[in-house]
Amino acid sequence: FCLDVQWEWNRVLTGSWDCTLRLWDLASCNSVKELRGHSNAVFAVAMSWPSQRALSGGSDNSVCVWDLSQDGSADESFNLLHRMEGHLAAVTCIE
Repeated sequence: FCLDVQWEWNRVLTGSWDCTLRLWDLASCNSVKELRGHSNAVFAVAMSWPSQRALSGGSDNSVCVWDLSQDGSADESFNLLHRMEGHLAAVTCIE
């Protein structure tokens, strides 16, 4: 549903109706990480690959802050650093 591309780092971050974000490697076209933390569709994503952080907003009215440097394989939400709630409607834009 949304994406952010970091060409110089060969990474794409996507958000989906399935409540997840995926980090992709452009060179291999493979998903290298799945991030779970939203309870509804993800409408907006932005990332800074040098700092290995990302933000996402969704129809669950929240903004999530992610650490892309952690493995997270043992716990699906391991990469979720913060969840900010308080909007009365969906978060549809992050820049």
